[in-house]
Amino acid sequence: MMSLAGVLLTVFCCAGCAATAGTAAGPARFPVEGWRQMQARLVKAPLELRLEVTRAAEARNASAGPAHQLPHENGDARKGLLDLLTRTDRKALLPDGAFEQTRRVVLGENRPLGQGYAELLAAYLLDQDFACRQPAYHGYFQRRYHGEGAAGCSGEVPFSVMASYQGAEVLWLDPKRVKAVHLLFAGKSGNAASRFGHAALRLVVCPEGRTAADECDANLEGHLVLGFQAHVDDLAISTWKALAGDYRAYLYANHFMDVYHEYAIAEFREIYSLPLRLDAAQRDSLVRGLSDIHWRYAGNYSYFSNNCASMLQDALRVAWPALAADAVMKDGFLRPDSFFEALRSRDISEGDKLHSLEAAERDGYYFSSTKEFYLRALEVVKGAMGSPGFTTLESYLETDPIARREARSADSAYMARLASDRHLREAQLMLEEYACVKGERLLAAEAARYFLNGDFLESLKEVGARLPPEQARVFQDCLMAPLVERARPKQSIAGIPVREAVPATAVETTACHSEEAMKLLRESVYAAGDTGSQEWRRLKDISRYWSESWTNVKMLKQL
Repeated sequence: MMSLAGVLLTVFCCAGCAATAGTAAGPARFPVEGWRQMQARLVKAPLELRLEVTRAAEARNASAGPAHQLPHENGDARKGLLDLLTRTDRKALLPDGAFEQTRRVVLGENRPLGQGYAELLAAYLLDQDFACRQPAYHGYFQRRYHGEGAAGCSGEVPFSVMASYQGAEVLWLDPKRVKAVHLLFAGKSGNAASRFGHAALRLVVCPEGRTAADECDANLEGHLVLGFQAHVDDLAISTWKALAGDYRAYLYANHFMDVYHEYAIAEFREIYSLPLRLDAAQRDSLVRGLSDIHWRYAGNYSYFSNNCASMLQDALRVAWPALAADAVMKDGFLRPDSFFEALRSRDISEGDKLHSLEAAERDGYYFSSTKEFYLRALEVVKGAMGSPGFTTLESYLETDPIARREARSADSAYMARLASDRHLREAQLMLEEYACVKGERLLAAEAARYFLNGDFLESLKEVGARLPPEQARVFQDCLMAPLVERARPKQSIAGIPVREAVPATAVETTACHSEEAMKLLRESVYAAGDTGSQEWRRLKDISRYWSESWTNVKMLKQL
């Protein structure tokens, strides 16, 4: 019986003459020394796969005809192996259903195939960095061909994090700093798009150089949230487009505190953080697999068939096989709330952490809606004022901020209490800060309506030409740059990129919440637009509301 090396060496060498003779179907030339170098790499491949390659080589050898002179030493070893894998009809070396599932998770629906199966398999066999650059496909090949041993990857992986007022910021994260991975579930909100909640993953990231559990849990500014979302380039999400699958979906990365701010404060939603049972090796593999998917995936978003929960489950089945192996979780759930409830009852999660919401909130596994705090603040303020002029939180927010300030100033008894009663002052401050939150969201939405419809670049050029340098800088950094970043579709990169392929840090931006920046932004909005446009007048009114609300905050803090 000829050895594996002998079989393959004979096949590649003698088959080279077919190519020399001009036979289009013949394999490429393959040098002896090139094959010997490749053989050393194939020794590390799973035994089952090596045997299948041997059998494919034997089949090629049987049909290659008589031996010919060996090709010269400058042949392409990779091309020879790829040629063999491309031409084989052996079922074990052809894509199967699990590969198609992995491909959908990595690339998304209706995407070009990109690397074919034979090319990926050759890279798996030959490329030393394949496991670390393409962990999703590496995991598939390991499972299919019963590979042994960990990938042995080390070092940081990148995520393009959407940061408030900065657009996309590339963050390099060492998976060893991830102390835990949680399923993050935000409860339903009042709008139709969120009536079943939202599901994502929370990476509990430890501070640099620290590993104590309490320090990692308290490092909320450093935690990351990874979740599939529709790329909405409209003013607001269209229910019809979401139902029809007309939005693209990507795996987004966000800072946890930005997510908390959006859900718990701006939308009054509860947030549950369910720990998953992962050991250190599983966490490392999961984080690397998610980075791979994050840089490549682009699918079609649909409320009922391909939403945040279904895409997340598909990704977890590839990057965390324990989910696929679970008897209940393997079939999947289309609703985020159903997925969350099912997972919290399984052994692959620590559902007991949420049995007592009081304890869960204390320990950082549950974040209550902040609505009750604002309603209490409203009652405190309303009870202290002689003639409040508002009855609900909504009516408070609808009142002009200058009118709110003047009403307070006119109530001398209230102002006296406000100066001496810290509890009352904090309640009033909470309401004005919430008005700022609402004004900021309205400003971003209306600016998107005005600037991102039509010829944006031309409009931006005209605006910049009309503004003084400082106003133009704040207008660009604090209003336009975040809008443009969110409107721009994500670019796809094949595998986890190396540092040279992505910017190392985010672009420096203005401190947009500073008093001076807000003043300049308001002035720039006033100066930049078309005063005859109804849309611009609304943008101008919202900018004024936001700016004057922050003036109220400043004045209250000075009492």
